[in-house]
Amino acid sequence: MVFSGVNSYRTFYTNIDGNKVKFNDLAMTKKVSTKENMNAEADFSKYIKNAEYMYLKGKELIIIANDSTILRFIENYFEPMEFEGKEFKLSNMFEGTEITLRIDKNSFTGKSDVNNYNIPVEIKDNKIIMSKQGISTMMAGLEEDMKAENEYLKLLNKADYISYDNNTLYIKTSDNDILLFNAAN
Repeated sequence: MVFSGVNSYRTFYTNIDGNKVKFNDLAMTKKVSTKENMNAEADFSKYIKNAEYMYLKGKELIIIANDSTILRFIENYFEPMEFEGKEFKLSNMFEGTEITLRIDKNSFTGKSDVNNYNIPVEIKDNKIIMSKQGISTMMAGLEEDMKAENEYLKLLNKADYISYDNNTLYIKTSDNDILLFNAAN
């Protein structure tokens, strides 16, 4: 599975004579973004469909398309201890709400606009394992805020992958929804 910034991609490949490769059945989510991002994703799809070579070099996966375009994917392990206690703000959904997330001793904690929450997790090799159902305070708020909070907590309880790159924390759910968080402090 590859996340390109807007959509997630999944494909299969056949290895032909060593490093030669053929990708089959490219599938992707159907989310929309800016024209610039969508054009970049169209190019990415084209390069994957037209890939000729693929090999590993250290921690890099190198894919070379038939027009000699080189795609480099770098292994990026998420180390929870590096982020413990740092606060992040949700940036790609529920506009107008103030939703935060912290990683604290095997838990996601934060404020989901109205209530505080705590969701026990284990993070290993970027995979998120939910060990128990999360808990939250039981304050009431505006109906719109409560709906956003409920939807956010449903998404967060389905989290299964985490990474961090370019000052953005990425959390992917088992339904392939992407939550993006920017550093709050």
